[in-house]
Amino acid sequence: MLRFLGQFDPDRPRHFLSGWGGLGRFWMVAGGLFAALLTGLQIAGPPRAPIANLPADSLVARHVPPQTGPRRPRVALLVGGIGLSLTDSTAAIDRLPPAVSLAVMPGSGNLGRILPMLRARKHEFLLSVPMEPRGFPMDDPDSATALMTSLSDQENAARLNRILGSAAGYVGLTNILGPLKGERLMSAPDLFGAVQKEATERGLFFIEAGTRGLSMKGRHADVVLDDDPVNSAMLDARLDRLTHIALDKGSAVGIIALPRPVTLDRAAAWTKALGAKGVDLVPVSTLASF
Repeated sequence: MLRFLGQFDPDRPRHFLSGWGGLGRFWMVAGGLFAALLTGLQIAGPPRAPIANLPADSLVARHVPPQTGPRRPRVALLVGGIGLSLTDSTAAIDRLPPAVSLAVMPGSGNLGRILPMLRARKHEFLLSVPMEPRGFPMDDPDSATALMTSLSDQENAARLNRILGSAAGYVGLTNILGPLKGERLMSAPDLFGAVQKEATERGLFFIEAGTRGLSMKGRHADVVLDDDPVNSAMLDARLDRLTHIALDKGSAVGIIALPRPVTLDRAAAWTKALGAKGVDLVPVSTLASF
């Protein structure tokens, strides 16, 4: 499953950051420090006002179509894995409309280059929180830096604080970390509750990259678009399903775990046809629950 992240060996644990040649933990610190120096911003601090109440001239509000009559169905798309591949991340930033939200990888050494591009294109972005997945230890989110069920509350809190300090300017959090979703930690109410509490205190929302509705506050995905198998026909079928959920229920959230070329091709074409189907594309923050 993780062959694209580095040299694949079926007899060894699949370390999610192995694609960086064992430098994952170094980039966890270096990338965050560089991003902070570039932006001069701090994410930690007093709680912010809910995104839904941002002023009309805010970045997020500009992407929400003005309501001149009855509200039309709305759909949001969140693309994860931003930072893992500079080429694929740049393609997602450039090819997808600004209303598409992106989720950046806290352990990426590319953040110093990606964040300025992302902001210039006016994409809102979330921060991925590495958490212990169902398949650990074979699927490893970097157990030396991720939130783990084997750790004390104090150690997980310290790790979460370091993760949250690795970038600046994000509007929410998500468990999407490429193909890993942190199911094991999220299934532990006390451990995941601490993540939710910290997010709430910082004025952040949480988007769950899954369809089980594990999170108590936030929003879960209605469709994960690039679950295996990934090909044009399956992507088109899932995008069509996402559109129909929005039409039936009034809103829907879709998630793309990784910005692969074929996925970006189909998603870009889909966004162009939404208006004619009576559906508005909005940032994921407008559909989050606070």
